[in-house]
Amino acid sequence: MSPVLNGLIQDITDYKRGVLYQEFADAVDLFTAVDRAVCEYVNKAVVRYAQVYAARQPTTETERWLLLPYRTRVEEMIGALEREAQRLGVKQEMLTLGSVSQPVELHCVPDNFSIPESEKFAAYIFDDEVSTDSSGAFGKLHIVAAFGSITDLQVRRHLGNFEAAEVYSDSWGLYACVPGSGMQCVYLPRCVNSLVMQSNLSGAISWLNDRAEEITAVARRRRQILNLVPSSAASAKVRKAGSGRV
Repeated sequence: MSPVLNGLIQDITDYKRGVLYQEFADAVDLFTAVDRAVCEYVNKAVVRYAQVYAARQPTTETERWLLLPYRTRVEEMIGALEREAQRLGVKQEMLTLGSVSQPVELHCVPDNFSIPESEKFAAYIFDDEVSTDSSGAFGKLHIVAAFGSITDLQVRRHLGNFEAAEVYSDSWGLYACVPGSGMQCVYLPRCVNSLVMQSNLSGAISWLNDRAEEITAVARRRRQILNLVPSSAASAKVRKAGSGRV
């Protein structure tokens, strides 16, 4: 349910308790606002369904990607994801969430997340983070677009902390974080062409904006933890992670 509808439902509850008499002249004003919000929500849902349906129809881009080997497919997908992210407001690897410029990093996997040869393209994104520039107040929000499917179980394994991971799913994909370590990632499944990427990423960004304070709080926690990692230990960790790459 959208935040607007959630807020109005709370308003209805408060009105019944006599809390918001000064907000609305009478109950008619309140329910007029509810009706307006519901209509807006339904209209947006219909438009989004049409966009998603159109995006998921086979295209020449989908057919071309299917014929490419994994590494080349990832290169094509990364180029498409970067273009769509820029159109949706990601500038210089920064996404505005609320009043904060949140660092983001884009990744792609060329098939289902369950396939080791595919998943390896995003296997070390959290290890690699410790070797990057430690300036700024926030750790990165990773965004992974997969050509195939991604499940809750696979996301938890990817984060490496099965019990502590918090995973949320929506029509556009999944968001997951480990609050204690500050790791967080958005997963966009079935990105078989640029149109699906745009649709999924747009939905994800809207979801993130509705929860901007929580996202940036996790990112701040991540930066604090990374700042505690000695540079020598970080380098050793990265070399160890790199030794297992294909």
